[in-house]
Amino acid sequence: MRMYKAQLNAWDVYSWKQLLGALDALRNAWERRKRDMETTVSQIQMRMQFGHGTVFLSQTDGAELQAVSVFFLYLSFFFFLCS
Repeated sequence: MRMYKAQLNAWDVYSWKQLLGALDALRNAWERRKRDMETTVSQIQMRMQFGHGTVFLSQTDGAELQAVSVFFLYLSFFFFLCS
């Protein structure tokens, strides 16, 4: 953003409204995905608790946990960029 500040300052009101609308939609999609990931993590934790620590993760569980970790990495990067 800093590199293109002069170009950004030249935008009209309509362009800014489009950008802000797109960012709001992106934020809402991230928040929705975050809730989905939190639900997935909660379900995996419940399965592990009921197994008293002897439950082995399936390949699906491993893939879900990897997706969760990647998601939260991207989410933290996104919020870093927005701050």
